[in-house]
Amino acid sequence: MAVDPALDVLTDEQLVAAATDIACVFLESAPGSGKTTVATQRFGALRYKPHVLPDGRRDHRAVVAVSFTRSATWELHQRVRRSWGRTALTWPHRICTLDTLVYDLLQDLLLCGLVRWPGGHTTLEVHDSWKVLVRYGYMNLEWAVNVRSTGDAFVGKRRHENGAMRPEPIPLQRAVSAGRCTHDDVRRVLALSLLRPEVQERVTNRLSQTIRALIVDEVYDANALDLSLIRAVADTGADVTIIGDPWQALYGFRGAKPDEVPALIASIGMTTLPLSQSFRWRSEE
Repeated sequence: MAVDPALDVLTDEQLVAAATDIACVFLESAPGSGKTTVATQRFGALRYKPHVLPDGRRDHRAVVAVSFTRSATWELHQRVRRSWGRTALTWPHRICTLDTLVYDLLQDLLLCGLVRWPGGHTTLEVHDSWKVLVRYGYMNLEWAVNVRSTGDAFVGKRRHENGAMRPEPIPLQRAVSAGRCTHDDVRRVLALSLLRPEVQERVTNRLSQTIRALIVDEVYDANALDLSLIRAVADTGADVTIIGDPWQALYGFRGAKPDEVPALIASIGMTTLPLSQSFRWRSEE
């Protein structure tokens, strides 16, 4: 008997995409082709697939699915629970945003001392924006969290040609020293820290030790840091599934690099599987 009655209505393309044994696969999805449905079944297939390490031990590393918005991850989370049951998401298996995965990696660097935060914090209070936290003023300089080659994070200034309402430096410095920051700050610090070989090695080892399968929804919304992390997971030998529609890259404002996705697919050696049937339209047109 099928785990979920919804399996009975999946197309052949969807069944192949969800259940394939190919380790690294790109699911090229047409608009309305059921990306979330396939991601749901792909998660369960990887979650319950027997996975054994070379020495014969059972592999207890996580199956992780990520997307770029809380609403998208919540929808996938709910569907996985309905389709595969609550045990599908028992720790360490999880569905989260890319921002969450990025923060986890930075926190590991803070805990091991490769990155040092002002005030010595190893756990940060991460917000979407500074707007509700610190006073803003009109200025040409932008103050933001940066990191030195020594691994020390600090609040530095960057000049812009045009003035704008930006966080004032003293309130910003106080907030950062208290362990507060934004997701943009976390991404900037991690990206700059990855320029150091010792940090690259630590992050690669961390990914290798914690993830056995990664599913990335809406991959065309990924920026340079996201793409580098996907490649790093693939380099550890983990299963990597990326899903996306090249015509639906929504987050260009956050630095999305849709033109770099084909290079990622080629460099990893991914197999492309199509999801070509759209359920959104009622006619051939």
